[in-house]
Amino acid sequence: MSPKSAKLRLLTLATSMDQFKSNVVEGIADLLVKLPFDPIADKNQFGEVDIQTRYYDPLLSSIVADTTRKVVLRWPNREDTITTGIRPDAIVSTLVQRAFGQSLGFGEVKLGGDNTTNDSLCLDTLKLAVLSRNSVLKYGHPILTFQVNEIGRITLPEALSCLHSFITLKNIRTLLRVTLLFWHCCYQADSSPSVVAPVSTPSPTTSPTTTSSTTTSSTTTSPTTTSPTTTSPKVAFPIDTSTFSPSASPHTTELFQMINNTTSKYRDCSIQYQ
Repeated sequence: MSPKSAKLRLLTLATSMDQFKSNVVEGIADLLVKLPFDPIADKNQFGEVDIQTRYYDPLLSSIVADTTRKVVLRWPNREDTITTGIRPDAIVSTLVQRAFGQSLGFGEVKLGGDNTTNDSLCLDTLKLAVLSRNSVLKYGHPILTFQVNEIGRITLPEALSCLHSFITLKNIRTLLRVTLLFWHCCYQADSSPSVVAPVSTPSPTTSPTTTSSTTTSSTTTSPTTTSPTTTSPKVAFPIDTSTFSPSASPHTTELFQMINNTTSKYRDCSIQYQ
């Protein structure tokens, strides 16, 4: 079976699933037509755009972007509107008519070659922490980034020949956990949808690695900007914790219960991931 035929079959299968499971399946289907048949031997030949468009965007766009909710994942390499002087590789933005709206998520990409050092990875983590903090303080809702309080970690396949080791029950549950937390915890259903998205970065190993996390505001004061109209409920769907394995972290289960039991715009969480 060709990759295109396999993609069509997966997309057909996704139409019979719920929204979150179909997001994960659609991302895997997009990887089928993007990945090379065999891993590239010399990782130093990669550029950042290669990593972004071939390995990360196919999967992440299906999980954290939705044009019907006016949320897009883009790779602009431009300064964020709130925090000047920092150029994140990835920004998740809302769409307001014909323009990009507020930034709801940020990401950095490292190639994993000789130029990737502990120092450069730490600087990227610091950049994302500053971007997330400033966005949380301004808009008063959670932001998803990477390597702050980790939700899940997966190693993306380098080629089609490695795809069988990627599509495991553990990885699918991890991806499902990320997309559930993203849409339930960070998506706020106002009159025009707005979302926060997870973004990813590879580890300094040879295989690309994605990590996702949430950063929430620690303040309980009202946000600086408010809508003049009445607000609609912020949580659209309850999270079914039975979706995940019984061995799921008690911290994760507590987080799901917290989201289900609150109607507040501010979902402050004292959970600390070690």
